[in-house]
Amino acid sequence: MKGLVASSLILLISFVSGCTQDIHSREGFFKYVKDKDNGLLQEVKKSDVLTSASYVPFQIIYNKKWNFQKNSNSNSGKSSKICFIISFSRNGKELLSQLDLNVYSDVLQTLSFQMIPLVSLKMDDEHVISPTDCLFQQTYGLSPANELLLVFDSDEIKASKKYSLTIEDFGIGLGELKYNFLRGDIDRLNKALKI
Repeated sequence: MKGLVASSLILLISFVSGCTQDIHSREGFFKYVKDKDNGLLQEVKKSDVLTSASYVPFQIIYNKKWNFQKNSNSNSGKSSKICFIISFSRNGKELLSQLDLNVYSDVLQTLSFQMIPLVSLKMDDEHVISPTDCLFQQTYGLSPANELLLVFDSDEIKASKKYSLTIEDFGIGLGELKYNFLRGDIDRLNKALKI
């Protein structure tokens, strides 16, 4: 009898913890991603520089107007990409605007045009892919962080329980940056997202 009760309790806890409320708004999306318990936002602090990586579905990037609607077909055929946004800041401000001028132009050039060979996504089986695109938009000190969009072809991504996103040093002395994401966390968001 105790075994049956324990089994039932474990099953109930597993079911409840696996449930995620549907996301129908921009605010709901940001709240979900920023909640570190959901595993979609990873932070690394080195020295006084805070870097973060967050998973963002391609549908969100593609749908610039954030038109969240139930049963919308706006994402059909557009989910063949997997995106991550990497942020860099120091003291709550953009990192680039705080760099020495001698370093600034080299780092800006690298972020804008030379990041693809410096970024990789590794699967459980050691299969490694490079991004199809790395997009950096200069915001001239008007944002709390510089952001780099990384786009990967989902057809190249094998079924894996864990993804390891690695960014090699790109000229600011942070060394290698690593962020780990679980496939289950990504799948939960994709299932809950109703755009």
